[in-house]
Amino acid sequence: NPAAPKNDQTPKKKDSESTDDKIHALKLADAKAEFDKQKAELGKKKTALTTAATGLNSAAQAVQTAKNGVDDAKRALAQNKDKKNVNSLKDALNKADAALKKAEKVQEKKSAAFKDAYKNFMELLTGDYAKAVNALTALDETAVNTADTVAGVEEALADNEAVKNALNIVPSATIQQGNTGATKQGQTGANGAAAGAKTTVVEKKKDGGKKLP
Repeated sequence: NPAAPKNDQTPKKKDSESTDDKIHALKLADAKAEFDKQKAELGKKKTALTTAATGLNSAAQAVQTAKNGVDDAKRALAQNKDKKNVNSLKDALNKADAALKKAEKVQEKKSAAFKDAYKNFMELLTGDYAKAVNALTALDETAVNTADTVAGVEEALADNEAVKNALNIVPSATIQQGNTGATKQGQTGANGAAAGAKTTVVEKKKDGGKKLP
């Protein structure tokens, strides 16, 4: 028997299939471009959120420092037994109180700025960015699973998860620091306007009087 002609086992693609692949590739490229654009925008919003969080933390520390200054001034006034230094101590207390009010106003502004940054970040995360991730995922589900497509979708989903994790960490840390207030930095700088007044009282008491604690 003569040898049978070998059949080419490779299935030939139809023209329509080739066209579908090209259309899919274009759609995927568009979706990836949109994802990259939204990812960059999200990066900016995340930076703004982090900056706002830092500002709010600093403001909370400043308020705590000012509160400590007021407490110091009140304590110095209460312990001023000879009453000779009352006016300067009251002046120190007034200045410390004014500093506290100013710090509280700054904290209010920083809090509003943080809320805005948080809102903008969330809107993008749950809006356009989520749509871009979903577009990539949807295309992958109907596509030929090329390495590029899978890698693109996995990257998108990993980024989305990482951003959500970051989102959970930043605000809670900020709120926690804002609520607890005093940090070591705040405590070391906490004497404020009352420090001078205390020194004055101590100088007056040098000749046999007890120094203030």
